[in-house]
Amino acid sequence: MQLRIDEKSRQLMLRACNLEEEQAVVVQKEDMPQVGGRRLLRRIRALAGWPDDGTRYVYGVYIPDYDAVVFSLTDARPASELPGYAE
Repeated sequence: MQLRIDEKSRQLMLRACNLEEEQAVVVQKEDMPQVGGRRLLRRIRALAGWPDDGTRYVYGVYIPDYDAVVFSLTDARPASELPGYAE
């Protein structure tokens, strides 16, 4: 998969791709792929303007023509707002 960040629109895109494609990242076959790292999270937090290090959730929009999911970081909400969320 490929991970792209558009700083101007404050969006993050995850796109399915072949391993041979540029900037491809191998994802283990699990229920939910996790892409992260401290540098990536710091970049996302700064870009989105989140005031703390709390867990966030955001729904993505599937774009079938690109086999990608786009997430608007400005729409992210604290995970504590999810029903039944427990830290």
